[in-house]
Amino acid sequence: MINDLDETLRKLLVLELPIKNGEVEINFEPPNRDWAAGRVKPTINLYLYQIAENIKLRRNDWVVEKTDDQATKHRPPKRINVTYMVTAWAGDVEDEHHLLWRVMAVFLKHSDLPEDILQGDLQDAQVKIKASLPPEDEILNPTDLWNVLSNDIRPAIHYRVVLPLDVAKRFTGPLVLKKVIKVEQGLEGEGPFEEIMQEGKKSE
Repeated sequence: MINDLDETLRKLLVLELPIKNGEVEINFEPPNRDWAAGRVKPTINLYLYQIAENIKLRRNDWVVEKTDDQATKHRPPKRINVTYMVTAWAGDVEDEHHLLWRVMAVFLKHSDLPEDILQGDLQDAQVKIKASLPPEDEILNPTDLWNVLSNDIRPAIHYRVVLPLDVAKRFTGPLVLKKVIKVEQGLEGEGPFEEIMQEGKKSE
């Protein structure tokens, strides 16, 4: 699904910047010193550096999906933060800053990734694909990141997309449309008892 997300973000930027005739490259490789030296045209680099569960969106309630005569019960998908460091590379610093500013505008425009650009398995997601710029206190130290990449520190946007990850077991069985209620008369446990049966209807 992460590869599908990469291709979705590529399509988003190509359409919304817009990028015509491949005039700007969109790249997902680590922007280390060797990579930067081999760059030949303006580039937007989206470096995926962190994948972690979103604890705030964790849910433990049950989801029930009904068909004509069966019901499937399962836990909702886990929600996974996928975080990119986004940088712009060009021959001129002003061009880099301008390109980075335009990219930020595209990201801030969409709190959900548009459904019509979703690629691959993302098209089958049962939840909206949320995206945002994470707060500063949730971003890794930029100096540490660039030291790992063996490159000079430069301006960057940190961009987070929340993906669903379905790891739940599913339990499927017939729909239960009848319920028996036992009503006790007299002392507790001695009866007599009366049974009341309720019969449900299938949803249309």
